[in-house]
Amino acid sequence: MLTPAHLQRASCFQHFSDEDCIRFLEAVPHSIRCFSSGETVFLPGTTIRRSALILSGHVHICHAAGDTETIAAVYGPGELIGCSFELSGAVNDCCCIRAAVPSQLLFFSILDFIRNGTQLNFYSRFIEDFLRSYARAPISLNRTIQVMSEKTLREKLLRFFSDLSRDAASRRFYLSLNQEQLAQRIGSERSSVCRELGKLRQERILKLENGWVELL
Repeated sequence: MLTPAHLQRASCFQHFSDEDCIRFLEAVPHSIRCFSSGETVFLPGTTIRRSALILSGHVHICHAAGDTETIAAVYGPGELIGCSFELSGAVNDCCCIRAAVPSQLLFFSILDFIRNGTQLNFYSRFIEDFLRSYARAPISLNRTIQVMSEKTLREKLLRFFSDLSRDAASRRFYLSLNQEQLAQRIGSERSSVCRELGKLRQERILKLENGWVELL
């Protein structure tokens, strides 16, 4: 069941009261869909007309180059996907967006709300929160550049894990990538990543168990 708490996890609803969330869902056309692991949310070559808020699970943004697919980004609960394409009107010609694990997403049109929601008393709060949330995309890109610019594989891994730890506000966080996907994410080979992770565990720099990473 969708509750105000589901919306309030998202930065674009962070200043919404419970009543605001209920009124938003009553006023804004929306739908909720569940996706199984590996199921496609948005296909490349399509026009995205509604953005999606991740209620649960994780979503991978994948880029294809020939027969090779690389995971460019990972999004989790409370994050929006598809909004850049919806707002710009550009065709999604560069990425496949799919569920990494069983996930539940809330679909609604941000553009329609911007056009038609001015009479709602929480309209200005949504615009402020959404713009703040949307501005984080360049920051995320900058983080990726920083990871890729590290000289050694160990430095890349530790930078990547440190960013995830900071986002989770905890030394322990869930990594929705297997070792092959992690290697793609940081531009390395799976065998090299596997060896380096083994060294980091042996040196008690991190703990890795069942998808959970803990920085020691």
